[in-house]
Parts: sequence; C-alpha cells; structure tokens
Amino acid sequence: MQILLIILAVAMLYVLYKLLRQDKVYTYTRTTIISYQPDGTEYITTNDESGEIIVTSDVVLIDGTGYKYKTIDSRKTEAIMHYAKGHLRSVSILLPIGEKSYFIPDTKPARRIRRRTIKM
Repeated sequence: MQILLIILAVAMLYVLYKLLRQDKVYTYTRTTIISYQPDGTEYITTNDESGEIIVTSDVVLIDGTGYKYKTIDSRKTEAIMHYAKGHLRSVSILLPIGEKSYFIPDTKPARRIRRRTIKM
C-alpha cells in the first residue's frame, strides 16, 4: 500500500512539474513600432510601455492577445522570437503596415552588498 502511495505521489509531482514548466512569463519595458510608408521610407516610434508576455508551446500571449510563432506554413507566422545567449530578448509582431517589437530587459540577479565592519 505504501509503495502505491509513493508511486502515485511521484506521478502527481511529475505531472505538476510538466504543467508549471510549459508557460514562461516575461515582462517588457519598451516597444518600437516600425511602419513602412508607401514611398519606401520607414517611420520608427519608440515608447516606454510595460506589460506581460507569456510564451506557450506555439503561441505568444502579449497582454492577453495571442500570436502564433510556430506554424507549418511560414507565411502564417505572426510573431518572431529573438534570442541572445539563450535568453529571450524581444518579440516582434508582424503587422500589415510593419512590425511592433516588445523588448525584454536584461534581468541579472542583484549583487549582494558586502558589509564592512569598522574596528575602533
């Protein structure tokens, strides 16, 4: 009976681990919109915005709106993920007039402050 409970607990932990590992959550702090004018020029607008990006197995959710980034037909791709050194740096959404990029800040762990003791 105890072995059955241990096996059941391990199976439940494995399923929970897989469920929690599927979605990754990032925050963005800046957006850039590149729109292409009819005469061929580009118009670039950069804004300080913040929001949330959730990456699932084949869809990127940006502030609740879903965009496909993994499709069989590359013409139906709506989002492009940009990685650097193994970390997600930005997500670009393809728009009819151009593209909008969401930039994820570099989050490094905070350095621990050393305490100095003063001897008297």
